[in-house]
Amino acid sequence: MHHTVLLVDDEPYVLSSLRRALYTEPFEILCANSAKEALILLQAKPVDVVISDQDMPGTPGTALLAEIRR
Repeated sequence: MHHTVLLVDDEPYVLSSLRRALYTEPFEILCANSAKEALILLQAKPVDVVISDQDMPGTPGTALLAEIRR
């Protein structure tokens, strides 16, 4: 089974670090720079896990996760 993880953070170096740390894991990694971008990605492709930064401009991580849950 192929799993997909979505990483959401407004700081590119954090996304890059997480991507490198998870590179050898057996799942696809998607990255979004904002909550808005994450929601657009989720409309195009289902994901199994979302890992989000809390302190992002505009929409905090908890609000993003609540929206995804709906």
